[in-house]
Amino acid sequence: NVGSADSTGFSVDFYASTDATITTADTSIGSSSRSGLAAGAMDNFTGTGTFPGGIAGGTWFIGAIVDVDDANNGNNSGVDNDPIAISSP
Repeated sequence: NVGSADSTGFSVDFYASTDATITTADTSIGSSSRSGLAAGAMDNFTGTGTFPGGIAGGTWFIGAIVDVDDANNGNNSGVDNDPIAISSP
């Protein structure tokens, strides 16, 4: 929480995307809820996700969007810049 105020509870939604830009229009693969976070505090955690059956083979980026009510929603997403390869059966 890089802000100057404590945050309320929030969710982190995980997505798979065919490009390095993560949006809510990408393929949802999981989510996790968190309690509030103090101003200046940091919280590392591991989340799990599941790719839906029938997902196309190819290169996919994994990212997350934090769903929290704050003044700057422009910094609430991130992506792993190392994509993964998915093979279709």
